[in-house]
Amino acid sequence: MSRLYEALKKAQQARAALAGSKASEPATQPPLAADRRRSARLALRVNILVYGRRVSGEPFYEETRTLQVSNNGCLLTLATPVTPGQRLVVISRNADREQQAQVVHQRAPKSQGAKVAVEFLEAAADFWPGALPADT
Repeated sequence: MSRLYEALKKAQQARAALAGSKASEPATQPPLAADRRRSARLALRVNILVYGRRVSGEPFYEETRTLQVSNNGCLLTLATPVTPGQRLVVISRNADREQQAQVVHQRAPKSQGAKVAVEFLEAAADFWPGALPADT
């Protein structure tokens, strides 16, 4: 137990020393959300079908378009309300391919639908038409 305590104490001291040395450096902005993404996004409109289940358990499907795509998912609009963590199936109408996905974020609905960010359960670099930048 004392070795664990000593290791934690050393880590805290090292962190404090690092913070002290950075205090003399000019302040920088934290990285933008886009900088933290696993893969680059590309503004691309692709006709897709989205299948899922409503909160009531009833199945739904909706024809829509993507706003942005990446190797790990897409941003799209949906008229059907969804919640973070909800599982969906996204089908590319152009390539007739499908991917399992889950909702990671939803913006408040507007008259034309809510913007919904979904991530694929498995990365799919070749799901979207055209070449996307390699993952970083």
